[in-house]
Amino acid sequence: MNFDDHPYLLGYLIGSAVAVLLGVFVVIETLILGWLFKGNILQKNLNKIKDPETYGFKVNAGLFVFGLFTGALMSWLGVLQYLWQIIWTPIRVLRELLSSTPEEIKTLRFPLMNNPELSREAVYAYAYALGVKAGAIPSSWQIAQELKDIEGFYPSFNPKRALESLKSLGVIEQETMSEALAELDSIECMRKAGEAELLETRSVQP
Repeated sequence: MNFDDHPYLLGYLIGSAVAVLLGVFVVIETLILGWLFKGNILQKNLNKIKDPETYGFKVNAGLFVFGLFTGALMSWLGVLQYLWQIIWTPIRVLRELLSSTPEEIKTLRFPLMNNPELSREAVYAYAYALGVKAGAIPSSWQIAQELKDIEGFYPSFNPKRALESLKSLGVIEQETMSEALAELDSIECMRKAGEAELLETRSVQP
């Protein structure tokens, strides 16, 4: 194909190639900034209480490839988008560093950003406490449900230990914590009753 006869196609392809290169640069920039400002440790800790199907190498690689493909299709619009990300990402990081963060939030955030060996129970406690300090209204039912969900993802997770860790941070009223413990016991009782009923049903089947 003679590109002299199709200058717009040539311009589109050049834009696509530049977009792909800038997309790779964005990822590298993000990784470097995460390493320099400990965002990678924070993300590693938060991943400990996420559904394992929503993150990991395969998921990240798929999102990366999809992002590059989309950027390439957008050609020069993709170039503009990536240029904006390249400029805005370090500005956002610097704004977060220089912003006046309340001491309580700094204290809760510190372990998440500096200790990659935090247990899942401790990660949940600090993460939930940060949410409360940011304005979230604590709910005993929500706490219990989230703890059981995490236990479903990771059988070694101990919901009651996580609840004790959250209680020790002193950001939620004692009444709410007691209600959350009661909710946990109630959910556990319902689960055991359901398992017992299922076993009984199977035992009477011919």
